[in-house]
Amino acid sequence: MVRWPKVTVRNVKKRSLVWFFRSLVAVAVVICLPPRAWAQVGGGDARAAFSQAYAAYTAAIEAGDHASALTAAKRAYENGSAHFGRVNDNTGALAMNYGNTLALSGADNAAAAEVFREADAIYEELHGASSLQRLEALLALASVQETLEDRLASINAALSMHRAVLPDEHIAYARLQSHGGELLASVWNGTDEARRMLEDALNTLEEEYGADSPELFPTLLALATNAPASEAPGRRQLALFERTVEIARTTDSDEDVADLELEIAYRLGRQFRGYEDAMPYARSALGVYERLFGADHPKTALATLTLGQAFVATGDSEQGESTVAKATQFYEGKPEYASNLIRARQLLMSVYAARGDEERYTEQLMEVGRLSEGLPTPVEYLPIVKAAPVYPVEAARCGADGYVMVQYTVDEQGQVRDPVVVQSDNTCGGVGVFDQAAITSTLKYRYLPRFENGVAVSVPGVTTRIIFEIL
Repeated sequence: MVRWPKVTVRNVKKRSLVWFFRSLVAVAVVICLPPRAWAQVGGGDARAAFSQAYAAYTAAIEAGDHASALTAAKRAYENGSAHFGRVNDNTGALAMNYGNTLALSGADNAAAAEVFREADAIYEELHGASSLQRLEALLALASVQETLEDRLASINAALSMHRAVLPDEHIAYARLQSHGGELLASVWNGTDEARRMLEDALNTLEEEYGADSPELFPTLLALATNAPASEAPGRRQLALFERTVEIARTTDSDEDVADLELEIAYRLGRQFRGYEDAMPYARSALGVYERLFGADHPKTALATLTLGQAFVATGDSEQGESTVAKATQFYEGKPEYASNLIRARQLLMSVYAARGDEERYTEQLMEVGRLSEGLPTPVEYLPIVKAAPVYPVEAARCGADGYVMVQYTVDEQGQVRDPVVVQSDNTCGGVGVFDQAAITSTLKYRYLPRFENGVAVSVPGVTTRIIFEIL
């Protein structure tokens, strides 16, 4: 339900995409004419409907209103298709706008994939099977595909197309390889396919620019990240991260270096749980931000939160609490930073849970529930704390497996009230052999309180299925 705070690093992010697309001769161009300019391309109701929808889309994008942008992008695409016709470059660009808005919202990757496939089909019909116009659509499609095989197929299709159309553009091809490797490594860390793409790209870029060029940033970071998330960061990963920072120190400003260090701290923590390795990078970034901007700045707050998380994860609860509390003070009362504030309060929850401080834990839990009102939630109402049931002795005597369905109310503080068994089954044949163990377990569950119009409400009829089995 709650997303982690997003680290935005200007240099790293731009270099991975902008530099790549600049190297291509022509990729599908996103429509950027002002709404009144559409008067030149037709007339009637279709034109008016399209112009209105597109104006709403551009206004929502400029305002940062992603929900409205998504609705307007769909309308602009549908009305534009009716106005320009399906097989038209403008319609293809509108499809890309809509697909990208879907992808950025995270609302429906399957729907985004279908829109990108349609854009690709439009460009193929207009410009042929091997055309640069298809590259953007194929890469966008790869970014939302949910299986390694599908994503790899789209990336390989883009690589083959590039090689066929621009066989001598080795640097552009290497950047495409690097971006493809990033798209794979961002979801399936440690794959051989991503490693091969990234290493090939790095070799080409090193030959062209040298081993100490900032042109290597995105490829080095992707290689450093391309390791199984279950493993601690190895020497190779840490060396690649440090190499990237050393290059930045010779070419970039202090702020840019701090941005990069914070990105590395975020990746080390998020993927590898390597919080001890992340801590020096977070400390360094925080020191630079405090010197450049002072305490009351978004970058300072984000570095503070990242460092606080590292303290909490490595068991230093006192430092973790005080550091996270500083970030909380900055985010409080700023709706644009709600996701960061939620994460800060979740970290404080973990500190108070470890101490057994029920009062302060509940205080933070209620605040997270309040802040989460209106955010996307899972289909199921899932507990944030679950207690494993105790396997009954009488069931163990006959080696029983089974399950129990328990229904209950979650109250305004996220606690379970009035659990009752609504269905149970087991292989011993005894009635209710697991029932009491299931009820005892659910009474220890804790849910995020549900808020409606700013008020915590109870949620009746919540059901959970508890499985008992001997492993």
